Amino acid sequence: MSRAESPRFTTADLYLVAALTSQGHNPERLVPDDRRTLFVFADSGELRDLVAQYYGGSLQVDALAFAEAVRRSKAAAINIAGRGGTGNDR
Repeated sequence: MSRAESPRFTTADLYLVAALTSQGHNPERLVPDDRRTLFVFADSGELRDLVAQYYGGSLQVDALAFAEAVRRSKAAAINIAGRGGTGNDR
């Protein structure tokens, strides 16, 4: 990572992606990686707190927003994987 590049948080966990998205953190890009898609977020203290809450079982999200975020994230992952693209155009 170059000095000019800001830190990134990367995950392939679709449900974590949906939880983060429902909290207003959208991935900056998607990267195909063998049989999965990596979602790349701008890293921040707030994002790390949300990740810790998610894995600790204490993150609360709106159910409808979460369900919609799961659908959109899954569709985006399938689209990127099907095209074999770089995911930088998202």
